Amino acid sequence: MAELILARIQTLQRAEDGRGPERAAQFLAMSREAALASGDGSFQAAWANLDKIAAVVGSAMAHDVEAQGRLLEKARHQVAEHLRAGRTIVEVSKEQAWRNASQDQAPSPIDPLPGDKDR
Repeated sequence: MAELILARIQTLQRAEDGRGPERAAQFLAMSREAALASGDGSFQAAWANLDKIAAVVGSAMAHDVEAQGRLLEKARHQVAEHLRAGRTIVEVSKEQAWRNASQDQAPSPIDPLPGDKDR
């Protein structure tokens, strides 16, 4: 049974691999609403992630709307690059996003600080 499931996943992945550039262009051409309505799980997850990025950027850079726009556009193009490479996009939680963004920099607000482990 596991072999059958793996074979099906690999077949679907091979079908997607050849369409990377097409999917990236399609993603960049779509509005947020069209992507969410498309039924494409990667497009939907990409916009869910971009919405989380927009919330963080809006909060952290409330004073600089132009910089917010540049960062969001860069994030959108990075998602397109992942699609171009044939990758599947999955939605990340706030905790995962924090860890990804702050890897080797600062602890997550939900992680204990090194000194807190003894308390």
